[in-house]
Amino acid sequence: YATGRPGSAGGRGRCAPPFGGRTGGRVIALLAVPVLIGLVLCLIADRLARSLQPGWAVPLLTALALSVALCTGIALSVVAVLVAAQLGPLPRIGHWSAPSLRSGLGFPDVVGLLAMALVLSGLGSATVRGVCTSRALVRAWRTARALRPTGGELVLIDDAVPLAYSVLGFPGRIVVSTAMLAVLSAGERRVLLAHEASHLRNRHQLYFGLTRLAAAADPLLRPLARAVSRAVE
Repeated sequence: YATGRPGSAGGRGRCAPPFGGRTGGRVIALLAVPVLIGLVLCLIADRLARSLQPGWAVPLLTALALSVALCTGIALSVVAVLVAAQLGPLPRIGHWSAPSLRSGLGFPDVVGLLAMALVLSGLGSATVRGVCTSRALVRAWRTARALRPTGGELVLIDDAVPLAYSVLGFPGRIVVSTAMLAVLSAGERRVLLAHEASHLRNRHQLYFGLTRLAAAADPLLRPLARAVSRAVE
């Protein structure tokens, strides 16, 4: 290919992609918005969780964490793709000019390479976390089906260690040891069972797993994930 304009005397040439001179600033702004939101959430996660009722805080903060993680991933991917489009045979395959693309972007290649590394790292971490969470949920559902309730959702186990927990499933189970019941009064037992029933009814384990997935993709969201885990309690 010649380097002249298409249709000129120099013959057919490579054309630059449709990016203007302001593209670099727009891309950086696109990247900055979700990153800044993540930084703000990192600082105010606990305060935000305490300012909301738990019934509202858990789903809202979970949705916020997933949205910020997704938008951050998209913004980083855009930067990575714009730089990757200049490498190897891609300019020749796409019939565009790598120098023109580079000059139109207005930021160094190292920014795109860093964005690419962050995208791959976040995607890998999120994949591992997603697989682990899925396996844990499947094990919980199988355990819930295998447990035989004493009455309703309650499963009473003979154990010298005081313990109580809920097992997500269809239906879910509330597991309480005899030692735990022995140290509680009648009123405290009702509070304990209501607390564990709330976990099952509101599917808190799912919210906790989703926020940990978002935090795996975007480490800035780890304080938000911790705030959600405290809010469910």
